[in-house]
Amino acid sequence: MIEYVKRAVAMNQHYAKVHLEDIPEDLWCRRAEATWQHPASILAHLVCTYELGRVSLGGKPELPPEWGQKFGGSASAEAPPSAYPPEAELIAALDRERSALLAMLESATPEDLAKPVADERIRDILPTAGDMLVAMLTVHESLHLGQLSAWRRAMGLPLHI
Repeated sequence: MIEYVKRAVAMNQHYAKVHLEDIPEDLWCRRAEATWQHPASILAHLVCTYELGRVSLGGKPELPPEWGQKFGGSASAEAPPSAYPPEAELIAALDRERSALLAMLESATPEDLAKPVADERIRDILPTAGDMLVAMLTVHESLHLGQLSAWRRAMGLPLHI
């Protein structure tokens, strides 16, 4: 089963790469009129979410502590442009956190994956750590990459496959 998850993660990774590599620097933190977030806010949110997933499996926090406050949940869309790390740093952090979470998922025991999710708000939908981690690596990132695609369209940038 993990091979299917790995292929979905690779697809997300490719989609993120091609949709981020040609964004002009002056647009990186600019919202389009019809969208709620911009590329920097989307990536910062995903990076924080992946670290949260790693920590839930016993990993140690590695991001600067203020990232969670600035970019966790819906906060990432409210941060001023000056709050965001440079584009290259965010992209590197996304790749690093995604890879680390996938590695933890691959090495997790069935008992690790069967543990109840600590967050009561999502437990009805994603009851176990395994459910949450697979959703983070697939559905959650895909949802936010869809936001990036909508942002690109609103900014008049081409879409890629």
